[in-house]
Amino acid sequence: MHILPQKPNFCSLFFCIENRFTINITQMTINLSFIVYQYVYNYTCTMKTFSETLKTLRKSRSLRQEDLAHELNLSRSQINNYENGFSEPDLTTLFHLASYFNVTLDVLTGRIDNSDDEMLHNTLIGVQKTYGVLSESQRKNFCKQLDYYVRFLGENNEIL
Repeated sequence: MHILPQKPNFCSLFFCIENRFTINITQMTINLSFIVYQYVYNYTCTMKTFSETLKTLRKSRSLRQEDLAHELNLSRSQINNYENGFSEPDLTTLFHLASYFNVTLDVLTGRIDNSDDEMLHNTLIGVQKTYGVLSESQRKNFCKQLDYYVRFLGENNEIL
């Protein structure tokens, strides 16, 4: 029997299912219940953080509330209400906002810091650009080198 992480999340459940682990239905129900509880318990705090995050993301792109509202087919007052915590977006609007700002829902709702995501994103873009200009044989070597480096860091618990 495979045991899920101490604090299960949707990714861990999908990872387990995707990798064909056997999950006891009772265990899955408990894990789903825990996830729902976790989201409900943190709901108020999350929405407050969402308001702050939305405002920060909008300002980081030098957008006015009107500009963002226009881009997402919302009203300026809706954006204002979200940013001031007077109202909360539905799930569809959350997805649209996350997509527009190119962040995850966890980043948008303040569950994780964006700086790590952004750093990883920028690194991956650099890898993709480098990969794009290489010949086929260079690409194979490049991928092998990346793979070796990642495994080396993982096996040696190296943090640079």
